[in-house]
Amino acid sequence: MEQVTIQGELRTKVLKGDNKRLRRDGRVPAVIYGGEGEVKSISVGDHDMELVLRGARRTNTIFSLALGGAQEPALVREIQRHPVTEKLMHMDFVRVDLTKELEVEVPVRATGDIPPGVKAGGILEHVQRAVTIMCRALEIPDYLTANLSGLGMNQTFHVSDLQLPEGIRVIDEPETALFSVLPPRKEEEVVPAVAAEGAAVEPELIGKKKEEGEDAEEGKEKEKK
Repeated sequence: MEQVTIQGELRTKVLKGDNKRLRRDGRVPAVIYGGEGEVKSISVGDHDMELVLRGARRTNTIFSLALGGAQEPALVREIQRHPVTEKLMHMDFVRVDLTKELEVEVPVRATGDIPPGVKAGGILEHVQRAVTIMCRALEIPDYLTANLSGLGMNQTFHVSDLQLPEGIRVIDEPETALFSVLPPRKEEEVVPAVAAEGAAVEPELIGKKKEEGEDAEEGKEKEKK
């Protein structure tokens, strides 16, 4: 992973009014901390940051913050945006040592042909979308790939099945499920209402119901004939 250089400026004033002025001038208030350095209040360009954060490289991007003639490698730890406009309001950067391993989370993407289980009518379920890895800062991948070409019905792709690039190890348990192919859901059968046990079920009468005594009169008429 390449470093993205961002021009930063040290802030000598950190009052609320000063932050508003910075935002009006197109800059985002921020802090950088961690490592062996002290906490510094800085600002970065709003436009420059948005170009990176909204691009494909926004995940685990290593920034090289240019501050007073020095370069400080850092990761974004927290981003605050306006709840309505989504404009950048504040950012936290944490220093990283490019020579040491660090712990980060990266997404996992499915690759390969359509799994045989899916071709047979199964449903592919993405169980866990990211894993935690250990590696050096400049070796952080944008994502890891899971080749599902051989995944059959009722089978699961685990962390242990990942083909990892050199220098990267996954912290998650090897048996952690990432993808599964599940059988298709069966439609629920409609069960007709059943009368209570022992109760007689009377047939539904079709036509006009005879008034009381009508059957007797009808019988007399037939006898006369």
